[in-house]
Amino acid sequence: MVEIFISPVHKKPYLNLEEKFFREVFRDVKFPVAIVLSGGTSKSLQEYLKNKDKAIILAKNAENAFSSAITAYNRLGRRHFLWNTRNIFYDAIQISKLLNAYDKLKNGKFLLIGREKSKFDLINYDRMEFNIEKEKLFESLSNLSNKYLGIAVECFPYLLRVKETPCLEVAYLNSLNKPIACEGDLKSLLGLYITKELTGTVGFISNFEGKYKETLAFAHCTINPLLVKSLKYETHFETGYNISIAGEMYEKRDVTIFRIDNDRIIATYGEILWSKNMITACRTQVFVKINNPDKFVEETTGNHHVICYGNILEELRLLSYLLELKYIKID
Repeated sequence: MVEIFISPVHKKPYLNLEEKFFREVFRDVKFPVAIVLSGGTSKSLQEYLKNKDKAIILAKNAENAFSSAITAYNRLGRRHFLWNTRNIFYDAIQISKLLNAYDKLKNGKFLLIGREKSKFDLINYDRMEFNIEKEKLFESLSNLSNKYLGIAVECFPYLLRVKETPCLEVAYLNSLNKPIACEGDLKSLLGLYITKELTGTVGFISNFEGKYKETLAFAHCTINPLLVKSLKYETHFETGYNISIAGEMYEKRDVTIFRIDNDRIIATYGEILWSKNMITACRTQVFVKINNPDKFVEETTGNHHVICYGNILEELRLLSYLLELKYIKID
């Protein structure tokens, strides 16, 4: 549900073509989105938004459009979402992706395989016992993933029982764009789902190992093979069972790191300095430089974090608005 705002005094011919572009991008979106393409539109924008509980405002950083948008946004009590525009065409596509993902979240389900450890209210999910035979694990998870938005597997009881890990199955299915999370972690599963929808690739669920020489250290025994430039097979860190993945992520690449909880999303942005394979941690290890690592340590609320290439901080801020969560960005 998109509405385009252009002042009648703006006679630029390209504005009509831009309007067609945005109508096409948001053609199937049901959530109210206001696209502001010129100045002189503040009053009409306020009129459109005044009776809406929630809406997204996306304005150009040109044509005096943002001036009109921020005026209307403030006069209506800042209750709507004003997107921080980067490239308005790219931003529109990202917003559309997130709104479609949000719509699927409201209407779809995830699956927890194993015992339910803690309640997670942000998603709908079913639960089943983890009694799948190891030989059928890949096929079974693949078939189940066609019915669900994503799957969380409570792997430790399983691997202690069968004396083998599901790390490879999880990794390979992630590379097929099927979000599978470890340790029955529904919160990280939601994060993996979001990375898939926004970036086209399932992200990396990782343990936060702490601050290490002014960088943040993360590690885990499985990773989507599409995220690494090389990998090798190792034994699982805690148990010594086969098999886990020691992958080397791409150095000098920018990444977003985030965690979703019942009441908040915490997120930061940094650069991978190096990716190692030390014997004292889970097999895939990555060290990320951010501006304020001490603040991140103070603010984060748990172990697992999701990492993806690129900057999706604004998308996560919008997600927090849609889910009515607190958003904490560590600059």
